Amino acid sequence: MTFDAHPRSSLIVALDFDSLSTALRFASQVADLVGMFKIGSQLFTTSGPEAVRQVAKLGVDIFLDLKFHDIPNTVAGSVLATAALPGLMSGPKSNAGALCASLDAATGWPKRSDFTTFK
Repeated sequence: MTFDAHPRSSLIVALDFDSLSTALRFASQVADLVGMFKIGSQLFTTSGPEAVRQVAKLGVDIFLDLKFHDIPNTVAGSVLATAALPGLMSGPKSNAGALCASLDAATGWPKRSDFTTFK
């Protein structure tokens, strides 16, 4: 088996800092080496969407890892709010109804969560 992809495309670096200035200082030093930065709950809680906007200016994709877990409508609203942020991949982790609502919100589909049951 061979690996032909550039290592940068496979490298995701977590920005697990409690300060946006510290995260940006670190991220700017390694941005040319990574394919994506992960912004999790810690940085997002202290700095909010501005963390995503500032890190996106470095030209590297972002994985927003917030682990939404709430009622379906709240998760859907959170997914819509984060969808407007730049350079973003988000992976909601939640219950089945909330995940369906997230997909509905993100894709504009009819509300599958209204008629889908999981057993």
